[in-house]
Amino acid sequence: MYRIRPFLLLVLLAGLGSLLPSMSASRNALQGTQALAAPASQPVAQTSEPNPPPAPEPQAIQLPGRVVEALNVRSAPRVATDTLLRTLQPNAPVWVYEAVTADNGDTWYRVGDGEYAHAAEVRLPRTPPRYYSGRWIDADLQEPALITAYEDDRAVYATLTLFGKTATETALGEHRIVRRVADETMDSATLGVPRNAPDGYYLKNVRYTQYFTDDGAAIHYNYWSSNFGHPGTHGCLGVALDDAKWFWDWATIGTVVNIHA
Repeated sequence: MYRIRPFLLLVLLAGLGSLLPSMSASRNALQGTQALAAPASQPVAQTSEPNPPPAPEPQAIQLPGRVVEALNVRSAPRVATDTLLRTLQPNAPVWVYEAVTADNGDTWYRVGDGEYAHAAEVRLPRTPPRYYSGRWIDADLQEPALITAYEDDRAVYATLTLFGKTATETALGEHRIVRRVADETMDSATLGVPRNAPDGYYLKNVRYTQYFTDDGAAIHYNYWSSNFGHPGTHGCLGVALDDAKWFWDWATIGTVVNIHA
């Protein structure tokens, strides 16, 4: 058997001892390289739907208005079978407290506690050309035409009104009530127009007539037509019976009637 001499054994052991540290360093370097090569795991981003914008705040209105067409009053500002409360007929009065915006963007008016009407079906007074002190009347002939009672700058009452046809237009401008007749007979012959002429007329029991021109234009009860809000008179402002009575009780000789379109 071959025997390794002690001197050679010492040389071999010394060589192995010098190799071990370099092998360990190589192994550590390799591990470090692998650590650098492997990217750190990233958290998965959480996606969510954006929050809807907040609903617009209700806008205060505080104006008298009139129903233009048959209108459904609802318990919420939306059209659904479970929101219908009642139906109002054309020219029915409403008081508009505020305007609200529905989920679909439509404007609705709050006309009572838990009562809403679509804004397109309600006529409100527009801002008048000017204001007067005390009690005065604004007649806005933009269809559907509306006359509004004001106390200083505050609208207190409004109604749809008939107004003059093309051939007999209602006189625009500032007028004042000059004469009042509780139960009038209107006769075109007094104005030089024969009763049997195309524009002639003879009408009895025209209640609560308040003249604002010398040639016979007046605010009065118009029982022969109910197409309120549109042309249909010889220059007068014709309203329903209850409305004629209200203006009769509220106005007086000298009350301003400012008419514009």
